[in-house]
Formats: sequence, structure tokens, C-alpha cells
Amino acid sequence: MKISSKTSRIVLVFIIVLSLAISTLFMASKQGFHEDELLTYNLANSSKQLSTNGEWNTPEDFNDYLSVSENNRFNYAQVYQNQIIDASHPPFYYALVHTVCSLFPGVFSKWLAYSINVIAMVGVLILLYKIGLRVTNNNLYALIGVGAYALSIACVTTTIYLRMYATLTFFVLAFLYMSLKMYDKKNTVNFGDCILLTLIVILGVLTQYYF
Repeated sequence: MKISSKTSRIVLVFIIVLSLAISTLFMASKQGFHEDELLTYNLANSSKQLSTNGEWNTPEDFNDYLSVSENNRFNYAQVYQNQIIDASHPPFYYALVHTVCSLFPGVFSKWLAYSINVIAMVGVLILLYKIGLRVTNNNLYALIGVGAYALSIACVTTTIYLRMYATLTFFVLAFLYMSLKMYDKKNTVNFGDCILLTLIVILGVLTQYYF
């Protein structure tokens, strides 16, 4: 059983909107942060560190630790340097966070990094639909698969957790989709496909080392 392409697109949009609405409700009620979420903002926005020697940290110290200062906006060299010091993660995701935060200097808000996750999750759900359609050749089955993930706690937690995992998931699925697409083309793969796959791999590797 299949449904029309127009209907499947409408249902897909509905699933995406419903999924993100649920995640946004959870995000609105989110209180406190995991320490890694705070590190997301620090590594993306500031070279300053908090005192850990028993000295008092003022509200201004915390704000400087987490937000972009007016004279440090779009400073991607600092973002890169922070990742060298941290010696943990590649810089692309932090550059995205820094870009969004640079539009709101001096502001720390959970919604800034969340906006990146929302965009990534829209891409994830679209790619899941395309992959499901390719595997099953049935748009109804593809929608069922997307809906099962979109309304799951896995999707919600990936979206509201202010780390790079939503972005990583997007690039992993983009890699899988392009691999399937190029497999179908066999000997007719064009240069543009290779360039796009290469770009996906580079950005995936620069997002998270698990890629």
C-alpha cells in the first residue's frame, strides 16, 4: 500500500513539526545543564576559564565564560584554538555555535545552541524518509519509520541535548543516503556526486570523531 507523493510530503511535514514541537516543549521546561553543554558554549565562545581554586566567581565571570564578547564576535581563530587546548573534539560544530552566539553578543541562552539542533533534526528526518523510501520503495513504510523515530525519546533527547550529536546524526545519514544513491547509479556516478560525498565526509569528520 502506498499513498500519493503530495500526501506523503504533507504527512512528513506534519511529523517534523510535531516532533520539533514536542522537543521544544521539553526544552522550555529544561532546568540546569549537563557540564558538557556548558562546555559547548565555553569552547565555542570564550577563552576564559572559571576559578577552581576556591575563589569567588561572579555572575560576570560566568557570563564571560559562556557568551561571546562584543569584540570577539565571529572569531573563528579563537574557536579553533579552544579545541586545540581542549584536545577533544573537532571544531566545526563549535564554529556553528559561535556563529549563532555572535549574533547575540553578551547573551547566554539555551535557545542559541538549540536552534542548530532544530535545523539538524529537520535534515535528519528528511534523510530518514529518503533512506526509508529507497530501502522499501514504499512512501507509507518510509513515513512509519520516520514517525517511529521522530516521536521517540531518542529523537527528543538528541534534539534538546546541547551538543554536536544532532549535527553528527545528520552527516551520518547524509553519508548513508549518498552512498545508496551512488550505488544505484553504479557506473554512471558523476563528478558532482563525488564532490558532495567528499564534502559530507569532511564536515562529518570535523563535527565529531565518532563519524
